[in-house]
Amino acid sequence: MPCLPPKLRYERDNGTFFGRERELEWIHKSFVDRHIIAIYGLGGIGKTRLAVEYIYAYERDYNAIFWATADTKDSITLSFVAMAQQLLDCEPRILAESTLNLGTFTSMARRRNLTDHHGSILTNETDRVVSAVISWLSDSAENWLLVLDNADDLDSVDLRSFFPTAASRRILITSRDPKSRHLGIGLETQALPEDAAVQLLLQNAGKEGEGKSIRISSWMSF
Repeated sequence: MPCLPPKLRYERDNGTFFGRERELEWIHKSFVDRHIIAIYGLGGIGKTRLAVEYIYAYERDYNAIFWATADTKDSITLSFVAMAQQLLDCEPRILAESTLNLGTFTSMARRRNLTDHHGSILTNETDRVVSAVISWLSDSAENWLLVLDNADDLDSVDLRSFFPTAASRRILITSRDPKSRHLGIGLETQALPEDAAVQLLLQNAGKEGEGKSIRISSWMSF
């Protein structure tokens, strides 16, 4: 099992996600030779959910997965501090079964005086902690995935300054800003096709298979 965030923004619900399989496959295939993918589109259209589903579908392809809320500089900074604690917490569980060199991060954190006497990350040294996380990920040769969610204000947040430089990096961005596609390659998320939207609504209502002739999605946003 990979090193996962303690809690994703949304838990998976197998009954309410479908119609995006092609997008999931496209993301995974694109990560073969591309490092950064931006999922962009209107608010509420399912960008974050698509990122969550990608994690659940392909988590075993990564040694570690990190999640950062990227709507403001403060939120992404706090997320990176949480990532540092995540690395420390994961070490005892997966060090023996993975080649991921988590011990290096633990040593780095202690060497830079970023942990308290209990071994927890100092939350009042945010800039130094963020620098340590980026440095460690940049030096890592293992497969890891970083999700930068809700990166909507690219004019105020220098997202590139949080990008590790490792050759094995995989960064998945969700954003309302179409300019996010210039950070790597872009996937514009559209509303579900009408038939898929109707099927989703009926399935949630426990009436899957009925209503192929029903036309209700024209006035609803999915």
